[in-house]
Amino acid sequence: MKFFDKKRKSRETQKAKLQDTARKLKQAEETLFIVQKAAETAPDAIVLTDPMGNHFYHNKAFTQLVGYTTDDLRALGGGLSVYGNKKTAQAVFDAVMNQGSWTGEIELTSKSGKVSIALLRADAIKDNEGKILGCVGLYTDITERKRKEARSRFQILAWLSERIPEFGALPEGDKEAIQDFLVLWSFFEGTKLNHQAGVPAIRKYVESIKCDGSLYQFNIASYIRYLRMKYYAADEFNESYEAIKMDHNHEGAGYVENMLRGNSNAQEDELIGCLVIIHRLRQNLFYGEHWQNQIHDQYDNFTRANRLLMELIG
Repeated sequence: MKFFDKKRKSRETQKAKLQDTARKLKQAEETLFIVQKAAETAPDAIVLTDPMGNHFYHNKAFTQLVGYTTDDLRALGGGLSVYGNKKTAQAVFDAVMNQGSWTGEIELTSKSGKVSIALLRADAIKDNEGKILGCVGLYTDITERKRKEARSRFQILAWLSERIPEFGALPEGDKEAIQDFLVLWSFFEGTKLNHQAGVPAIRKYVESIKCDGSLYQFNIASYIRYLRMKYYAADEFNESYEAIKMDHNHEGAGYVENMLRGNSNAQEDELIGCLVIIHRLRQNLFYGEHWQNQIHDQYDNFTRANRLLMELIG
């Protein structure tokens, strides 16, 4: 009799465990359904990948943004295939895997060839032990906002040309170079410096391209030769250098002055010096010594800076 009681109790225990498991599975399914519905109706585009970067889910907003289905992107090799710049795509993935997150502006190319700009916030998904289970990316389409910003810049330059004789008298080539410079610097600051234009952000960016091995593919020697001729004549800093207001206490002064003297310790320090000068050029564009000198004879300065920025942007 005891044997049958034990057997009955064992069956009841097993039945209770099965019922509990079924209840938990149902709750998990309901939770997953709610999460999926929330993701599908979210205004931001959402992408999920595994730790190898293999694409396995994106929501409706991402389909609308790039025009690809999940199967399409799997066939292409993953969501990173829609990035306009493959180096940026790899840098985003490497940052998420190594540092846990990445934030910045990226360029996307849709199935129809349409180019858009999105603000991306990418994070690693980890378990309780810190093991990476996958990655999640949130994309906010800012294409129209960037177009309005660009139009606003051009309108301001047109207004300056009309209202301020000194600016209006500049050759058209100079004005075009300034327009290009404003757009390129804004894009570089957003995509490479994480909207934080300053020496720490520049140093962090240069360190990142040194780590991924791309630093040495950039030819900055000709730009450095130009800067030395412009700012460092007869073994001393000239009036042009004084005009960019590079105070000796400025955080980037050491990088700039070592680069101009030829005393930089490494190529990364030279590039930091170049970018600090370009940043000062942006800061001084419509005030300070450049403006007082009617920003004449700056065509070479802007066009050479533009060339370097385009090379770095890729």
